[in-house]
Amino acid sequence: MNENCNGCEGCEECVDCVGCWDCKGCWDCKGCVACKDCKDCISCTDCKYCKDCKGCVDCKDCKDCKDCEDCKGCVSCVNCKGCIGCVNCKDCKDCKYCTGCKDCKDCVGCWGCKDCEDCKDCEECVDGKNCKDCKDCEDCKDCWVCKDCVDCKGCVGCKGCLRCEDCKSCKGCKDCKGCVGCKDCEDCIGCKGCVDCKYCVGCEDCVGLIDGCNQKGYRP
Repeated sequence: MNENCNGCEGCEECVDCVGCWDCKGCWDCKGCVACKDCKDCISCTDCKYCKDCKGCVDCKDCKDCKDCEDCKGCVSCVNCKGCIGCVNCKDCKDCKYCTGCKDCKDCVGCWGCKDCEDCKDCEECVDGKNCKDCKDCEDCKDCWVCKDCVDCKGCVGCKGCLRCEDCKSCKGCKDCKGCVGCKDCEDCIGCKGCVDCKYCVGCEDCVGLIDGCNQKGYRP
């Protein structure tokens, strides 16, 4: 049974590890390789149940990871890459199926992203940029083919936008402003070239207005 480990090699119940190798039950790890039940790891590989990991690879169920790669089921990852199923990632890249990402890039299938960029198939993104195929985006910019965006700007090909601005080729917009080429809009302001709108105001060159629109250049 190890206690004040130093050079370490085939570690078992380690405590104050330093060189480490086949760790198990570690404590203040450094250098580590096949960690398990670690704490304060640095430069680890195959970590599991760790805390305060740094520079690790293949972390699992860890907490407070930093600069790690291929984390799985971890909590509070920072500046990591390839997180899967993690919670509260920050400044990470290539997250998948994570929850509560912030300032991340290239998230896929995540939920509750904030200030992220290039999200895809995510839900409830807030203040994001270049979201694609996402749902329930809010205050995002340049969304692509998303659904139910709210207060976003520059949406393209989205469905069910609400109070958005400068949408293009979207469908089912409501209370939007400055849309171009959208379809089935309602209560929008200052749109151009939209189709089958209803109760819009100040629009131009729209086609097939259904009811109550006030615009110039109307072509029934």
